[in-house]
Amino acid sequence: MHFVKAAVSGMAGLLAGLALGYALWGQQTAALTEALAQANGELVTTKGWLLDEIEWSDERQGQASATLTKALADLTQARTELARTKQDVGSPGTLRSLHATELKEAVRHTSDTR
Repeated sequence: MHFVKAAVSGMAGLLAGLALGYALWGQQTAALTEALAQANGELVTTKGWLLDEIEWSDERQGQASATLTKALADLTQARTELARTKQDVGSPGTLRSLHATELKEAVRHTSDTR
């Protein structure tokens, strides 16, 4: 009889330990699930911010590229006008007179670039 009581007590202890372990494991799992859900939410928010930043960066790059293209075109035109001016000067100390249409064109171009 003593053996039966010991066996029943042992099994009751074992079952109580298993029940307590299962309850604690369930709490840990719930805490981990909550932590993972929070981390996932933060990652989704960060992903949104990064995608927005990429889009804004692409827009800024496009604007900078357009500005650079215009600046290069203006530089090319300025170099062309400089070469033409050098031709107009001719040999050192001699200047060719400008016609009224050339003068108007030079003034108009200068006004457009400001």
